[in-house]
Amino acid sequence: MKPWLTSVCVLFFSLAHEAQAACEVPYTAESLAGDLGAMSSAMRGADRDAFKVAGATLNRGLPCVDAPLAPVVLASVYRYIGLQEYFTGDTVKAQSWFRSSLELDSSFDWDVNEMPIDDPIRTVFEGEREAAGIERVAVIGGRELAVPDGGRLTADGRALTEATLTPNRPHLIQWIQVSDNSVVQVWIVEGAELPDALLGGARDRGDASNASAGSFAVEKIERSRPPMKTPMMIMGGLGLAGGLGMYVLSFSANKQFEAASTTAELEQKRSLSNGLLMGAGGAVVLGSGLTYLGVMLDGGTGLRLHGMF
Repeated sequence: MKPWLTSVCVLFFSLAHEAQAACEVPYTAESLAGDLGAMSSAMRGADRDAFKVAGATLNRGLPCVDAPLAPVVLASVYRYIGLQEYFTGDTVKAQSWFRSSLELDSSFDWDVNEMPIDDPIRTVFEGEREAAGIERVAVIGGRELAVPDGGRLTADGRALTEATLTPNRPHLIQWIQVSDNSVVQVWIVEGAELPDALLGGARDRGDASNASAGSFAVEKIERSRPPMKTPMMIMGGLGLAGGLGMYVLSFSANKQFEAASTTAELEQKRSLSNGLLMGAGGAVVLGSGLTYLGVMLDGGTGLRLHGMF
């Protein structure tokens, strides 16, 4: 199984319900990670009873989750919800959660230590891979998204800026306060449904054919590229190239040092050779760091925890 940055949330299907209203205490990031870890351990130990116990705890806790969740976290969560539904006998729900998971991580494959090669669950999971790649559709009625003042909305850990969702699968919607990144409200919705609290009036698209209540407007979604990603990778590449250039020049300076015939010339060439060598090392370290940061930038602001899930 591949290493994933992770933390967790889970729940049975429900249609756009306002989940946090009944919360007595928040469900913390530590609790989420602990329960998901317990489910992972149960899978590796082939203990389905223990898996279902931990899954039930996650199901109860999800409506009260108090941390923004990133897509890579939710991909793992949705897979385990699908397993929970499968183990309790609801294959249809399991398939829909698997679709949600594959929408976020289409390249995932089960670790053989967690899922044997001949396990029938693999067949069910793989059967949803192609269906996971469909495009978003607008909510029925063509209403606009109403973002709460001072807040931002995410769907499955991704920024939600239009009233569009992928049909035929569940989604986790979070209302997050921009000022302190705190979670105000959580909803679990089914398909292209959103709660009335997040919807305004009808959208004006200049096309009457999209205005009917029964129509779906298809919208292609593209991943947004963080603005600093390209500059950081370019600067990193320049740093690496500069370091390599100084390293090459240090060989020439070293030969001049060895050929020096006076003490003054010896000191001068030694300083030049050492300076070039140290500069090359610093440039390589800086270039490598900038390149790494550029590669790792994904534009997300959600919670990430290291783990094997």
